[in-house]
Amino acid sequence: MGGGDGDISLDPYSIYAKAAERSILVIAFATQFPANSFANFNLLTRAITAGGGLVSSSVTSMGNGWYRCSITSTASSTATATIVHYLNNGSSILYTGDGISGIYIWGTQLEASSTPSPYTPTQATSVTRASDAVSRVLGDEFNPSEGSFYIEYTPNKLTGVGAILG
Repeated sequence: MGGGDGDISLDPYSIYAKAAERSILVIAFATQFPANSFANFNLLTRAITAGGGLVSSSVTSMGNGWYRCSITSTASSTATATIVHYLNNGSSILYTGDGISGIYIWGTQLEASSTPSPYTPTQATSVTRASDAVSRVLGDEFNPSEGSFYIEYTPNKLTGVGAILG
């Protein structure tokens, strides 16, 4: 990742999300970034409430209720950073939860680029890819008419707050 003046640029981080029982996804850079490096994404209205620590944030409709939520910030060091996802119950991310309410998520991606590019599956090593058409983004990897993949787990607590992913 590039940068100047001692800063390390974190180029776009994105995730695909769809509202279910909850509709507000919060993405935050938890360590190695300026304070308030977060954004609240309302998956029903497409409204974004971003903290002042972000360089940019965006939400893009992908069809069928799915949205690509992206944030960019500038890291202050090359140490390991943490990106965290929270659910907001409409008033706070600090709530116990009910054990059944959530959102659908898919295709998280951190990349070295000036803007988010279409989802590129990777495993143990990074992948260089040619330019893709937007229609390919939720292509063969995701087909809502052929079923779903469901994960249920209990997250570890980060500084007293339960994150849905970290």
